[in-house]
Amino acid sequence: MRNVIQSFFLGRPSLSFKPLEWMIKTFKDQELDDVNFILRTACKYQMFDTVKYLASGCKRFDNISCPQAFVNKSNGFNDKCPFNQELFQFLLTKIDLTSKELIPVVMTVIKKQNVPDYMFDAFLPVCLNNAKLLTLACENGQFYLVNLIIESSRIVHLDIQSALIAACKETKSHSSDFLFHYKADVEVEKACSSKKLKVIEWFVQNIYTTRLDVYTIIKSALLNKRSDMLKPIMNKIEIESLDKREVLKYITEYYTDELSTTILEIVRTIWETTEDKKVLHMEEIVSTAYKRNFSELFIWIHENCHPHTSIDSKKVLVVACGDCRLDVAKSVVKAWGQTSLDIHDIDGGTLFMIACSTKFVLRYDIKQEYRKEMVNKLKDTLNWILATFQIKRSDIISGVLKLIGVDKGTRNDLHNVVISILETYLNCLKTEDVEKMRNKSLKQKTHLNREVIKMINQLPV
Repeated sequence: MRNVIQSFFLGRPSLSFKPLEWMIKTFKDQELDDVNFILRTACKYQMFDTVKYLASGCKRFDNISCPQAFVNKSNGFNDKCPFNQELFQFLLTKIDLTSKELIPVVMTVIKKQNVPDYMFDAFLPVCLNNAKLLTLACENGQFYLVNLIIESSRIVHLDIQSALIAACKETKSHSSDFLFHYKADVEVEKACSSKKLKVIEWFVQNIYTTRLDVYTIIKSALLNKRSDMLKPIMNKIEIESLDKREVLKYITEYYTDELSTTILEIVRTIWETTEDKKVLHMEEIVSTAYKRNFSELFIWIHENCHPHTSIDSKKVLVVACGDCRLDVAKSVVKAWGQTSLDIHDIDGGTLFMIACSTKFVLRYDIKQEYRKEMVNKLKDTLNWILATFQIKRSDIISGVLKLIGVDKGTRNDLHNVVISILETYLNCLKTEDVEKMRNKSLKQKTHLNREVIKMINQLPV
């Protein structure tokens, strides 16, 4: 009889318990061998009347699997479809809310979005003094439950540090059907991220910072590229209470373009609030920034930390050219006029090729408006380098080849830059140079490279 009921029941969330009641009464000679199977299915489909009917005659109600089926809900139900509160209240009468066996059920609830507060209120006894559930709640941005657990538990039993770090972690989708769930997952991740930020802000505002390993929190926020998480932490914590040098080390270790604005704000705050600048050992930060090409950080230190921090002006020039910061490059060269440094000691070819390799050129995903602005900056920087320094023809050719070989998404934006260089500086190419540039252009058939080929063919050899 189980197979008959199973095939009749599954996939019918709106099915009334009346037909089921009729079947059971009609086939009295056939005993249901697994009533809890039908109960679990009814719980999964949020069918209160059916669950209540079967439970009334059930000798042994499974008080764990039924609540688990209820919180799992059927995959056919939209996540925004609310839980049946009447059914939930009924299930509460059948279970021991202090039982540790309910922990897997609670973990499932925590991982869901749009969970009503009344469910967290009901499951609070299971969560009391449970560090693992608190951490999971933080990881999933369940602010209401986090607040309940901390206010109702003895804080010595809770791992506040791990909980806060969990909230700093990046939200990731676990959907298996990417195409179908992509749009929904994006919305879920945005919502979860917003909730987690609320959790972090609450922690920082309500928990004594002496209970928190601030450095680990900062490290976690940096590692997960969460500038939105980093700001409230840094705003709340007294900078004076930190080992500023340690914070600077974390910043340079996990520096990324996405975090650059926030990181520069932190560096500025640390620098301005430190009376004895020597304790910061900014030379170490400068060295790391230069080696790892953190141009914005490097240039900021050059512009703001002088004369307390000494930076090799040649390195500043290299970084400035690579980042198309013509204002900085010109200021360095101007300063040399007041010293014994000779501009002819600078390898202009290296500067030219570094500028041609500037990181924005290799990206096509940046906004058109910003890309246009950067192309203009690149053009101005290249023209200035060519006009200011002595550059070998072979270096100019190498630089042009780099520009010709960039990704197709940005290649056409560089049309005027390449043509301008060819017109002005390459009027006496050698045969092998012409052939090399022609072959490179032929491999990438775009408007830019067709124009390059046309011009190369017209140049005297």
